[in-house]
Amino acid sequence: MLDVSVRDRTPDFDAVFLEIRMAPNIVAYLRQNAVLLSVFGGMCVIVGGLFWLAGAGPVLPFMGIELVLLYIAYRFGYNRAKQRERLTLSGSAFRYQSRDHRGRERDVTLEPYWLRFHTERAPGRVGRLFASARGETVEIGNFLGPDEREEVAHTLERALIDLKERPVS
Repeated sequence: MLDVSVRDRTPDFDAVFLEIRMAPNIVAYLRQNAVLLSVFGGMCVIVGGLFWLAGAGPVLPFMGIELVLLYIAYRFGYNRAKQRERLTLSGSAFRYQSRDHRGRERDVTLEPYWLRFHTERAPGRVGRLFASARGETVEIGNFLGPDEREEVAHTLERALIDLKERPVS
């Protein structure tokens, strides 16, 4: 999920004129996962029972293992969906706020006039977006897809150019 809010510049130098809120796309809600796991579990019991009746008893435990692994995968995705990032840009500060999937929060403030955005691309991998100023660097949107990351980079670059070139009226 990507939510970009751009406001007109005001005479107030400290007023936020760009705000970007980012969160991973949620695969499915927990209730939907419970229904899916229940249906899959029922199918595993039915198919496993048929194999058991046919004399292939060891198949049933493997179907249980598949169900447990599917639950673990959905739980992993659900926990990762708790990540959040918020970027704000004003005349006096670029602020990066994040909360990871474990609930740890990070708040970094960088000076906008020293601020640089750059991407790091490696063959076969999704490029990474960084903001840096005066020796401090933060990675932005590591959970975003390549198109969303490019959109964020383009929006931040445009806003930064606007901030540096346009006088406050």
